[in-house]
Amino acid sequence: MLSNDNLLSIAETAKILHVHPNTLRKWDAEHIFPALRIGPKKIRKYRPSEVLDFMKKSREEKKIHLDEGPVVAVAVMVIKDDREVLLGKRKALRGRGEFAAPGSYLPFRESFEEAAINQTFQETGLIINNPEVCCVTNNLANLHQENKQSITIGTKAKYLGGDPQAMEPEECEEWRLVPS
Repeated sequence: MLSNDNLLSIAETAKILHVHPNTLRKWDAEHIFPALRIGPKKIRKYRPSEVLDFMKKSREEKKIHLDEGPVVAVAVMVIKDDREVLLGKRKALRGRGEFAAPGSYLPFRESFEEAAINQTFQETGLIINNPEVCCVTNNLANLHQENKQSITIGTKAKYLGGDPQAMEPEECEEWRLVPS
């Protein structure tokens, strides 16, 4: 029989796997990573060897990225004269044919505001100023298809100049200012 001294608590296991204890509870309920239930209170415990096996299997199958966190993206709502908003028709696989604001993953060592200015210019050729963070979203929609979670920092900025152009034609078919 295995002693409780050799088992890991849910908090210890969560720390090792870089997940929240509630994630372990969910995985237990969904039989993704079942816990041992110990004592009359059915406290969740984990064998260290099973934690290591789970980590190895998850990496091999690329189903759960235990050592990767969510990716961070910045989206920009470009506003012209408080009457128009910039939208682009997507060509990329995700969102093909849908309209979206400029944006991309947050480059390392860039602030949200710098990323908003740079990404808008790189994607559209437009010059903007005074980007401000206006919302944050936790995007889980692609979690089951791509096993990717992204946090999007929504910004809004004022249009300063330039004509909208598809600077990255493989990603976006066209950019246009539409009435808001």
